[in-house]
Amino acid sequence: MILYIEIKVTILIEKKLILCIANKCFVKCPGCYHIFPKSSEEITNLKMVNFLDSAIENGLTKVTFAGGDPLTRQDIPELIEFCYNKQMKINIDTVGTPLLKSCSTYDRQKDIEQIIDFTFLSKVNYIGIPLDGSSNETIQLFRRGRKNFLEEQLDILSILEKLEVNVCINTVLHKGNIDDIDNIYDLISMFKNVKKWQIFEFMPIGDLGFIHKERYQIINMDKTRIHNLLNLETDIEIEYKSSLERENSYMFINSIGEAYKIDIDNNVQVFGNVNDESSWEQIFSNM
Repeated sequence: MILYIEIKVTILIEKKLILCIANKCFVKCPGCYHIFPKSSEEITNLKMVNFLDSAIENGLTKVTFAGGDPLTRQDIPELIEFCYNKQMKINIDTVGTPLLKSCSTYDRQKDIEQIIDFTFLSKVNYIGIPLDGSSNETIQLFRRGRKNFLEEQLDILSILEKLEVNVCINTVLHKGNIDDIDNIYDLISMFKNVKKWQIFEFMPIGDLGFIHKERYQIINMDKTRIHNLLNLETDIEIEYKSSLERENSYMFINSIGEAYKIDIDNNVQVFGNVNDESSWEQIFSNM
């Protein structure tokens, strides 16, 4: 007698949002993926809290505060506190300059004081720090606007190591740095608090990324180096993310509250706006 056993497997899909709710940055990247709204206004924390509260009830489990640089908003710790109290996974992707010193945004229109109280960082699962090369020359092929950027990033990593904050290094892989990828690993492996390294294949999206795709996009890439890195015996969790697997996989909220996804051809699909409660259901169903 043959006995058939039916096994039902439930796959839980993590619902997440990329909150690009700051419209300023400390650097200017010719390959930037972000679409900055023309309006200089930024959605208020109150409106974001109301939206996130409802989004959590509809399955949201993770948020990433991303670029424009979230640390250009001095009220970001308040939103992190809210998400932490809701037991959400929280990442924050930042150049990190205010952790080191007072500074201005790239356009010189906003001055940011040095952050003295680091309490909010203890409530973050990962703080993402960009590192696209092992030299300033290689880094500035993609990320411009700060002199001695490499030295700044290493100093910031040292601060975060002393604070025992988990760090995820974010590297955009493009034509100009693919031969430098092993050297980047040598740098980040010096820091005990670097727990994760995400290598993102350049994706030609955003106002600048699409225009400059010929400069950065790698066609028919030899992935031998990537495979070697992924097979390293290391305490760092290394992830490689291709442009195709990331297509339409992220829901972004920009600084004026628009919720959108974007495909590999830079086509944008808007699902609603945080300011318009009648569009929330459509946003939630597409997270």
